[in-house]
Amino acid sequence: AAGSCVYIGSSAGRYWDASGNIAIGLEAMYGGGSAGSPSANTGTYNTAIGYNAMKGATTAATGSNNVAIGKDAGKILQGAANSNTAIGTNVMKAASNAGFVDNVGIGMGALDDVADVALHDVVAVGNYSLSAAGLTAGANFSVAVGREALFALTSGSSNVAIGYQAGDALTTTSENVIIGHLAGGGAGQYNNAIVGYGAGTAYTGNSSVFVGSGVAGGASASGTNSVGVGRNALLALTTGGSNVAIGHSAMDSLTTGSNNIAIGAS
Repeated sequence: AAGSCVYIGSSAGRYWDASGNIAIGLEAMYGGGSAGSPSANTGTYNTAIGYNAMKGATTAATGSNNVAIGKDAGKILQGAANSNTAIGTNVMKAASNAGFVDNVGIGMGALDDVADVALHDVVAVGNYSLSAAGLTAGANFSVAVGREALFALTSGSSNVAIGYQAGDALTTTSENVIIGHLAGGGAGQYNNAIVGYGAGTAYTGNSSVFVGSGVAGGASASGTNSVGVGRNALLALTTGGSNVAIGHSAMDSLTTGSNNIAIGAS
């Protein structure tokens, strides 16, 4: 191995020949590519701590500035995968594409099923956040914070979901901002801003703004281009669109009506 490295643990850093790497744990940063050819693993300034952390796969690792902490964290990062941070058991355990760069995964199982995908600029913080098996590069620029936030996302890009199971049913749609416990739980929505506990729980429409606990929180809301502000506003909404409801329980019994305005508590 090259200088300025720290390798602690059986087979840690075994097939690496680069500077500034730290590997601690059984087979941490073991080295991908051909066994006995450490010169192929040239990535620098990587840190792997934990059993099998950044162990390597069939292609030599040339990427640098990766951090993998936890059992199987970044287990098969290889090629030119750069500047990723994986903290927690199984985080990024299957990521293998050389174009996998600038991603952050923190929490058990975060980004655990992303495989041979050139994913970049994604943040997943929370157990099993952004952990869909079919996650593709189409999900670039997404942020998920909270257990199972954006759990099912596969190709929708530029989504932000913060809270327990926030946006957990989104799959291919993009550009949503969802904040709150169980908020924005419907599939198929896009271009929405949903903030509040249980707001838009099953909402599947688009281009709407919902702010407040339970806003548009009915079982089958799909109306588009609406604004609801205040606890339980538009609570019963189903297919009605282009409505504006501001105030506690404003328009809370409206289901299919459209082009209405209500300001003030019910």
